[in-house]
Amino acid sequence: MSLKYYPALKHGIFFALGILLSRLLDPSIPSLLAVLGGSLLLTFFIASYIRPLFPIALILLVGLSGGLLYQVQSGDSELLLQGLELPDAELIGVVSSDPVAKQGYVEWRIKPDSILWRNQGGVPEGEIVTRLYDSSATTQNVPLLGDHIALRGTFRIPSTPTIPGEFDYGGWLRSRGIAGTFDCYRRREIYRFGFQKPTLIGAMRIGVRRDVRSFTEKWIGGEEGDIAAALLIGDRSRIDPTTRDTFSATGTAHLLAVSGLHVGLIVLVLFVAVSWIPRVWIRFLCFALPLSGYVLIVGDTPSVLRAATMALLFLIAYNTGRLTRPINLLGGAALLLLLLRPSSLFDIGFQLSFSAVAGIFLVYTPLWNYLRLRFPRTTTFPILGRLLQLLFLSVGAQILTIPFTIYYFGYLSPISPVINLLAVPLISIGLGASLAGLAVPLAAKWFGGTAWLAIAAGRRLIEWAATLTTAKVELQTIGVLTLTVMLLGLLYVAFSRTPLQVLLRSISLCFLLFLSLTVDRRLDPLFHSSSGYLYLVPLSRSGGIATALHHNNHLTLWYGGMSVRDSNSAKRVADLLMRRTGAAEVEVIDILNDSIVRSSNDLLVVNPIGPEYGTSHIPLILTNASRRRPSLVEVAGEVYAQVPLQRKLMRTIILDSRQNWRRIEWDY
Repeated sequence: MSLKYYPALKHGIFFALGILLSRLLDPSIPSLLAVLGGSLLLTFFIASYIRPLFPIALILLVGLSGGLLYQVQSGDSELLLQGLELPDAELIGVVSSDPVAKQGYVEWRIKPDSILWRNQGGVPEGEIVTRLYDSSATTQNVPLLGDHIALRGTFRIPSTPTIPGEFDYGGWLRSRGIAGTFDCYRRREIYRFGFQKPTLIGAMRIGVRRDVRSFTEKWIGGEEGDIAAALLIGDRSRIDPTTRDTFSATGTAHLLAVSGLHVGLIVLVLFVAVSWIPRVWIRFLCFALPLSGYVLIVGDTPSVLRAATMALLFLIAYNTGRLTRPINLLGGAALLLLLLRPSSLFDIGFQLSFSAVAGIFLVYTPLWNYLRLRFPRTTTFPILGRLLQLLFLSVGAQILTIPFTIYYFGYLSPISPVINLLAVPLISIGLGASLAGLAVPLAAKWFGGTAWLAIAAGRRLIEWAATLTTAKVELQTIGVLTLTVMLLGLLYVAFSRTPLQVLLRSISLCFLLFLSLTVDRRLDPLFHSSSGYLYLVPLSRSGGIATALHHNNHLTLWYGGMSVRDSNSAKRVADLLMRRTGAAEVEVIDILNDSIVRSSNDLLVVNPIGPEYGTSHIPLILTNASRRRPSLVEVAGEVYAQVPLQRKLMRTIILDSRQNWRRIEWDY
């Protein structure tokens, strides 16, 4: 495929490369401006005297523009404030979402006016996720949407991962416009000033979302109603975490979010509805305005923006009589979204959405055409042909998302294409019935029952699939090098023209993956972990620690929880280290309680040594005596965490992101 015929795709790729290099190299804005100015002069000179080199100069200019835009919009403040924690802070702002009751707390979002702490103030950019940990709190007796409030608690800006391979929760929140989290522990510490009346568009958005929730609760109900609300308006806050885990394990988590599938259905309905309008641009406005309103209602997630932008670009090309190529539309949509928000390139949703659609265009079409040419009889049977078409569509949508899934989550679902083949039609029927119920209130009961039946069938199918041993395969986490090799290799295979090319390129890809995995492992601080390797992991800024020892294929982790976050992190730390070291089994021991932790529910939150130790790391004593047990000991007036190793250490690795995963070699 020559990029000459795909200008939007070509410029989108190089604009993204400029953003990526800008993040990796982190150049200063003045230096980028100087280089961009020189490149601009060079481009004018080439355009005048060396015309054949003009496309190359233009591509260089596009890449530099992407890097400059990313540096200007990101700035340094976000990096400096990562990991910030402000206890006893005061948050003042307007509630921007309805409260949602979750396990142990009530959650809502606040658009902040200011945050005050120790006579200092600031206004973070973005919304604040607020959680109220009060057993007496319900969704009825806490601030509601539009309330202007002030509350006291702990403000946090999530940090980057402190363990290699850990999910970047802080980056995920920032990519969705969330500046931080705020934890409040008493309902009486929330003060309501008044009510801020929303704008006309805001009031319409609130009204539609409440109508949808009312319909799903009244006519669908239960977990199926919560799933229907997620399909219609993207509200996943009420879905049970167990259900989310089940969908994730089977590779069907995209069905719980408003994605291209749902936007495509809306686009199809709108296209048919406005096709009779004779004037071209009036037809375009009648198409674009409702679609924009739908995006406003469900939220500007990457998958929604990508699908809506592609639809608008297609209609513009259609109205102007221009030739449209699907992959070029995809590149144009990526370029527009990156122009608006360059940091979206590093958002998981952006990467998964665009890679899934690219896989459909590059994999599904050749597979289906090959089947029709080599085995034409299979397509003569309508049911078999449609099933194979849906299967190829599912395979194409997931083939290019595999590298990102392994990189971010460390697992793969082999049965995902088959489950999607069966679940997508059921969930789509549920979505269509829900939309019909909202559009025709007189038949809301009938359509609601149909939606419940279809969604319930899809949910039962996915829950059954999650019980299979092949539903979720845990894999060794990969690095950026292997991610890049895997993604480029899959694209190289996708551009094959003959089955022989597919075979040869697949063999080459396997060989390159073997080499890249080897290099990744040697660059990994945990490479060749074996007996006598100790890992010291700071759990949080409050001072909690985790000490892990890998011996004889067994990983033992001791931890001391100084806060709720420490206790919730210990089991996750053990699982991550087990995958990275290759240990066959893991055991977690609570130092402060002398108890074995068998699941996340067994983690305890205690601080018996007193609050004066709550803001510093506990000193560690490593002993070799077998009669001693993990515990807290007092030596010369100081409190230490004692860990019996019972064997000689060959190397210790301090897993501390602030020290760049430094290693310490020692013998004793």
